[in-house]
Amino acid sequence: MSESERWPPDRPESEFDDRPARTSALLAVAAATLATIATVVVPLLVPVASVGTLALAVGVFLGRRRLVTGGAVLVLLAHLAGGLFGVDPLWPLAGAAATFVAWDCGEYAVGLGEQVGRDARTRQAELTHAAASSLVAVLAVTVGYGGYWAGVGGRPVVALVLLLVGAVVLARSLSPS
Repeated sequence: MSESERWPPDRPESEFDDRPARTSALLAVAAATLATIATVVVPLLVPVASVGTLALAVGVFLGRRRLVTGGAVLVLLAHLAGGLFGVDPLWPLAGAAATFVAWDCGEYAVGLGEQVGRDARTRQAELTHAAASSLVAVLAVTVGYGGYWAGVGGRPVVALVLLLVGAVVLARSLSPS
C-alpha cells in the first residue's frame, strides 16, 4: 500500500487497521438510503429517516456501533410512525426490512474491522452475509404483508405491532449468544 493510499496518512503501514470493512459499510449505507426513500409516502418523516441514515453512515465509517444502532433506530421509528399515518403497510414493512439490513451490515462491517482489520480479504463473506440478511428481510416482508392481507384486513396499527414483534424475534434469533 503506497503512502498516498493510507488513511489517516500518518498511520504506519505495519499498524493494524481496525476500521470497518468497506463492502459491508457501503451496503449498510445503501440499505439505509433505500429505507429513507421508502419514507417518502409520509413527507413529514423524511427528515427523521434522513438524520438516522446520516448517523448510521457516520457510525459505520468511523466504527462507532452506537451511531450505527442509533441511526437505524431513528429510521425504524420513522417507518413505525409512517404506519400510524395509514399508508399501505408495504411501505413501512419494506422500510423496516431495509433498515434491518442496513443495521446488520453496519454492525458486521464494524465487527470485521475490529476482528480482522480492513485490509483482510472479506468481500465474499460480506456479500454472503448481506445476501442472507436481505433474504431474511424479504421473507419477513412477505410474511408480514401476506398476514396483513389475509387476517388483519386494513388495521395498520395491528400490522405494526406484529412487525415490531417479528423484528424483536428476528433480532434475537440473529444476535450472538
